[in-house]
Amino acid sequence: MKAIRNLNTLNLAIAALAATFLLVGTASARPIFIARFTLPSEVHWGKATLPAGDYEATLDSTRLRGLVAVRHANGQGAALVMPVQIYRTEAKSPSVLIISRRGNQATVSALRLAEAGLILRFERQDAHGRKAIEEANVTQEVPILAANK
Repeated sequence: MKAIRNLNTLNLAIAALAATFLLVGTASARPIFIARFTLPSEVHWGKATLPAGDYEATLDSTRLRGLVAVRHANGQGAALVMPVQIYRTEAKSPSVLIISRRGNQATVSALRLAEAGLILRFERQDAHGRKAIEEANVTQEVPILAANK
């Protein structure tokens, strides 16, 4: 019984150490873009479900491969999401969060960051993905207030 307790303590210590390194690495990464937006209703983004409200999304340096940290406006963490594709763009379209609706479910499909010249896709654009996008009843663009750092 004592060996199991020691193993659990060791696993907990290793997990805490790994979390510390992850948080220190993320905290020291310089954000290349900060976006503020308001979700009008509940939205699925990656594996997270975000209730309606005000949020801030931070895109850290490219060494994190586009990892987006989403926080509630009050500063509490909400989700870490990884795009499936990142595109460079020179289009003059405004920065927006693109939400696809299928039935009653709303899902973030892309984040267009005009000031950074990037489009981050969170849904695949393969043959199956195109069909899913075509089947979407509504695509909604949520405006973003950009705060570059």
